Amino acid sequence: MKAAIFLLLSAPVLLWAQVEPFFAQGNAHYQNGNYEDAIAAYQTVVQAGFESAELYYNMGNAYFKQNEIGEAVLFYEKALKLAPRDADIAYNLGLAQLYVVDRVETPPPFFIQKYWQGVLYLFSRTQLALWTLVIYLISVGLWTMRLLLRRRKGWLIISRAAAAAGIVFIVFLFLLLARERRERTEVFAVVMQERVEVLSGPAVDSTPVFALHEGVKVQLGPSSGEYVQISLVDGKVGWLPKETVEKI
Repeated sequence: MKAAIFLLLSAPVLLWAQVEPFFAQGNAHYQNGNYEDAIAAYQTVVQAGFESAELYYNMGNAYFKQNEIGEAVLFYEKALKLAPRDADIAYNLGLAQLYVVDRVETPPPFFIQKYWQGVLYLFSRTQLALWTLVIYLISVGLWTMRLLLRRRKGWLIISRAAAAAGIVFIVFLFLLLARERRERTEVFAVVMQERVEVLSGPAVDSTPVFALHEGVKVQLGPSSGEYVQISLVDGKVGWLPKETVEKI
């Protein structure tokens, strides 16, 4: 068990050691204004299986400098997913969205819904999982100490601490499961083509119902063949070829 935990925690470190030179190259190219070379270096890091908010943020910046708005929005969204409280990422994403042709009006959320969203996305998914694991280990340690003390000195304090840790663990576990469920059922993507017709059905001869442009964010639904159903926050629904969108 200990060996498995060590490998789990050390794997990202080992991978980072392998890809860090390419990340540094990308940063150097970006600083010199060689945005295409910077993107190529960053893509090498991504293809190796490494991801981080900083990496995606830098890629978004490089694509934005190249005026590739769809790619910029995509990678800013990926960065924000990993670091939901990062003000710089949110600001640059908003800046990139100013260049998106489509203006999709988002209905204001209910107070409870807004509060729940804030709590659920207070941490990134990785941070939430790590905090849940840490609190679980603390809780197990405290309950073990409680059993070993058996009403000796300090037993009452340890008992209260163990109960509190148990409650906090349950709360974090609930949040983690709710977050996992939401990210499985609510999958978002970004339109990558300059302009694409949204169809009424999953077939090439279906009726076009409206058009979308590069950089607009959509929610993915069921797929059928080469098509995927998409929906917008304003309630519009239709079908797009899968090749025209990229999942966040």
